[in-house]
Amino acid sequence: MNRNYLEENFKNPNDLEELDLSYKKIESIDLNSFNQLNKLIDLNLSHNEMIEIDPIMFNVDALINLKYLNLTSNRIINMNANGFVKLKNLIKLDLLSNEIETLKAKCFEGLVNLRFLDLRTNNIAFIEDGALSNLKNLVELKLADNRLTSIEAHMFNELSSLKELLLQSNRIKSIKSYSFKDLKRLEKLNLFSNKIETIEKDAFVGLANLVYLSLHLNELNSIDKSLFDNGILENLSVLVLTSNRLKEIKEANTFDSLANLSELYLARNQLDSNQVDPYLFSNLNKLRILEVTEERNELVKYKKLIEQKKKREQDELEQEAKRKESEVMVTTTAAKDDSVNDETKPINEKEP
Repeated sequence: MNRNYLEENFKNPNDLEELDLSYKKIESIDLNSFNQLNKLIDLNLSHNEMIEIDPIMFNVDALINLKYLNLTSNRIINMNANGFVKLKNLIKLDLLSNEIETLKAKCFEGLVNLRFLDLRTNNIAFIEDGALSNLKNLVELKLADNRLTSIEAHMFNELSSLKELLLQSNRIKSIKSYSFKDLKRLEKLNLFSNKIETIEKDAFVGLANLVYLSLHLNELNSIDKSLFDNGILENLSVLVLTSNRLKEIKEANTFDSLANLSELYLARNQLDSNQVDPYLFSNLNKLRILEVTEERNELVKYKKLIEQKKKREQDELEQEAKRKESEVMVTTTAAKDDSVNDETKPINEKEP
């Protein structure tokens, strides 16, 4: 596509605020195609046949006011460095349903005001150091339906404004320590439908404002209380652990640090509900929904179990106290009897 195409198909293209070029079979964009489009705010290039983001495509000062760029459903494989460097005021970038394999360093360079980035349904298997690091105002990042196999500590560096991170339906097997350490404002983290077997200690460090965490449909066989210790997830409200391979939760205080937890989902694991220690939930004072099996809400059931267990423990303590008291009484009585016997012995039988 070139400048002549715009002049032939649009009346006064320089006055356009919205430009829809979707479904035009565009394979490439010539240098200066968008020259003089100073008023353009919204550019739709979805459903075309572009295979790469070349630095010349959007490398014009005229696009300084562009806020919305839609590149959905092209055939983009390569995103070269500095491809968007002139788009200083872009707010939303849609790259949904392309064929991107790698997010290269500086591929989003210049997008200092970007708030929404959609990369769902690509083939992304690798994110280079620095690929996302300059997106300091990004609020929402969608990376679902890709081919990521692990979450590394460098991936999301400096995304200090991010509130929502979608990573579902990848191939993630492990989450490394400090993977989210810079995401201090993150509120929603979706990791469902991966292959997660291992979550390293300190993996969730930095997520003090996280409210929603889904690990549904993974391959976890255990949950370590250290993941939640020391107020790491102090504001977490919803925790979804359904459809994993959990057989038991060993420590009764596993969830105790989650003081604001209101919904906990554990169904469709390998947990035996009759062997789940009810004290596992006893300190979750804000809990409103609890699902351990397929029952809708088992909170009332477990509260009763907690009361019953506390009563049994109290009864046992009282019985033990009575037993000890009885032993003391027997010992005291025996000592008195021995004393009386000593006093009533004949003089010649008494010890010298």
